[in-house]
Amino acid sequence: TGSIEGTGVDNSGLIEAAKAELQAQGNLYSLAINNSGTIQATAVVEEGGKIYLRADGGTVQNTGTLRAEVVDLKGTINGGTIDVNAGTVLFQQGSLADVSGHHAGALTIVGDRIGLAGTLRANADVDGRIGHVRINSTGMTVMLGTSLIEARGGEVRINQPGAGGFTGVYANTVTRMYRGATITTVGGATDGFVEVSGAVLNVD
Repeated sequence: TGSIEGTGVDNSGLIEAAKAELQAQGNLYSLAINNSGTIQATAVVEEGGKIYLRADGGTVQNTGTLRAEVVDLKGTINGGTIDVNAGTVLFQQGSLADVSGHHAGALTIVGDRIGLAGTLRANADVDGRIGHVRINSTGMTVMLGTSLIEARGGEVRINQPGAGGFTGVYANTVTRMYRGATITTVGGATDGFVEVSGAVLNVD
């Protein structure tokens, strides 16, 4: 790991830990957190297995791999937790965020502006607990044609409105899916659930 000019936290290597948390004060850097390497959080039983990337007001960019998993006492690999929260979140083409396992985990992305061109996975085995992918933006969420979200038998919710609809900070939420962008939840014990919403919704 190291730091490059204009970047608060830069990882181009391998980080392995029970719990990995990268945090930067985004308003100080044009790019607060940049991951082009691999961050893997592996925990035994229920401790750890979590990755947090946080840059309040800044940019988190992933061009590498984020993988969170929990190994139970039987040696079964289950999905962990990945939580990204920043002003701008970019998952570039070729990047991967994965919380798959026998029981899938939870992958959450929150930001003012969210751009997806890579792969998000929360796949469970047929007899495992389903996974969840949740994306919430107060501004614009863009899924480019190379983006792929998989949650076999699970749930994918993009910009789910609150009980009062798109009000307050979510009143200007825009969701844009370009041709080729793919969301799939089929292949599990059930076919899962997908919700794509926005105060403005554009689908090519």
